[in-house]
Amino acid sequence: MEIVEAFRAAAKYSASVHVHLRYAGGKEPETGLSALEEVVAAAAATRAPLHVVHITSMGLKYTPQLIAMVEGGKKKWPRT
Repeated sequence: MEIVEAFRAAAKYSASVHVHLRYAGGKEPETGLSALEEVVAAAAATRAPLHVVHITSMGLKYTPQLIAMVEGGKKKWPRT
């Protein structure tokens, strides 16, 4: 997967990965949940820092759930 390779490269150089979630918008907003799962998993697997850009405008009504997912990831895989 290309996204995982990008995370690996970032981790190698201690750089953070800034992403916009795919599938964002009014047409398919619920798919943002799977998009966030994808990047959180890539960050966890590679240990690269993750920054999700515009989570509130991309998540729409799912914003509280998306933020909870990010918080859960931070607790499960804390940065040292």
